[in-house]
Amino acid sequence: MSDNIILFAHGARDPRWADPLREIAKEILALSPSTTVELAFLEFMEPSLSTLAAKLDASGVKTARLVPVFLGGAGHVLRDLPGLLESCRAQFPELQIEAQAPVGQRIEVIQAIARAALAV
Repeated sequence: MSDNIILFAHGARDPRWADPLREIAKEILALSPSTTVELAFLEFMEPSLSTLAAKLDASGVKTARLVPVFLGGAGHVLRDLPGLLESCRAQFPELQIEAQAPVGQRIEVIQAIARAALAV
């Protein structure tokens, strides 16, 4: 059984904004080829979380880990994401989406950003 990861991010009007997310997805696949990685967006871009949840549910996926690709855990992560998850759970009760802490709160990410800032 493969692992299912949803990279959840804000979204933007310029489609190039999602290029780093696609690179993260490629890195995940290089590290774990059996993992399925999907992108979902809060606004401006598709798919939305509910659209992606419908796709996953229709394809028989039962569990997925949602990784918020946000630096902090306030704002959208605290206000918007819980409601989106609740809506997905109501629409697709067979699909369990487990939200993780925002990736920007992980020490590895903080250290990588600090190293990158020093390298500039």
